[in-house]
Amino acid sequence: MNSERRRELLFNLLLNGAAPLIAILIAFAIGGLVITFLGTNPFAFFSKMLDLNFGSMRGVSQMIYRATPYFFTAMALSFAFKAGLFNIGAEGQMFIGGLALAWVGFTFTWLPFPILFVLCLVAGFLGGALWGAIPGYLKVKRGAHEVITTIMMNFIAVAMVQYIVQNHFMDPDWGIPHTPSVAKGAYAPSLSAIIPWFPQGTRANIMFLVAIILAGLTLVLLQRTKLGYEIRATGLNPSSAEYAGINISSRTVMTMAISGGFAGMATANFVLGPGSHYFLKSEYGGIGFSGIAVGLLGRNNPLGVILAAVLFGFLENGALGVQLYFPNVPRQIVEIMQAIILITLVIVLELARKFLKRLQKRG
Repeated sequence: MNSERRRELLFNLLLNGAAPLIAILIAFAIGGLVITFLGTNPFAFFSKMLDLNFGSMRGVSQMIYRATPYFFTAMALSFAFKAGLFNIGAEGQMFIGGLALAWVGFTFTWLPFPILFVLCLVAGFLGGALWGAIPGYLKVKRGAHEVITTIMMNFIAVAMVQYIVQNHFMDPDWGIPHTPSVAKGAYAPSLSAIIPWFPQGTRANIMFLVAIILAGLTLVLLQRTKLGYEIRATGLNPSSAEYAGINISSRTVMTMAISGGFAGMATANFVLGPGSHYFLKSEYGGIGFSGIAVGLLGRNNPLGVILAAVLFGFLENGALGVQLYFPNVPRQIVEIMQAIILITLVIVLELARKFLKRLQKRG
């Protein structure tokens, strides 16, 4: 193995393996110090979190349920990043897609499962794709940077969805603003109905399997198709890609649309899965922004994103349960740890890049 190949392997190991792991360990260490300061044994705290998540299949099911939406919003960031784009609009795309899939679910009530279920997913994807394509169009036609436009469109989407739900779909007798419930044909089956060892009564549903399938399909798309090659080429070097005959404008809009489509499916876990079966805006706030951290932690790789989403599901599910045993530790400690993971990852990645540059100069 030549020195160039060894450097490449070292580069991948540091950036894609060691850096996320170091960031996670540092976050848990800092979280442990804060927990100690609050008067609680951090080892007992994290041990209880492990038990709540992995001590039973019910805990695993709840962790999967919490992790599933993070995958979709993280893929919105990760897929766009492959083309050199920064989609910070997963929050808004998620709301538009969520309203779209809920509308299909409570409108076409005569359709059976799985036709209505699939149509809801398609509607969610198309709703998010439409909202994602707009910043792509503005970028190629008006030169507007996608970071600015996607952030601004988050506010528009949230306000617009709130207005539509309250003024067009909500029953005045309801205490909280939400849409009508979707029909049974749109229900996402519980994992307990498919996998025997999953317990009855948990909310983990088929959307987690949909996420795994989409991760595999995305890898195939990016690595084995012409479209995937053009998207990656656009991200690596737009000028060279355009010189090679790739239509940069169309690929930019298409990438942003597919990216938004991923985010548009995020609320299907809640709306179609076991539970209320209606679109409730207040239940999903923040998932789109947390997806940014999940995507970065997963190093923008679909399989890595699944693992990062499970970690965030682990933290969220553990925080909800551990408060019963350690009431003096606020659940916001988990949000702090999520933020620390992101900040630490950025720092570790930058240090790793500088270290690798020094090795290349010496070589």
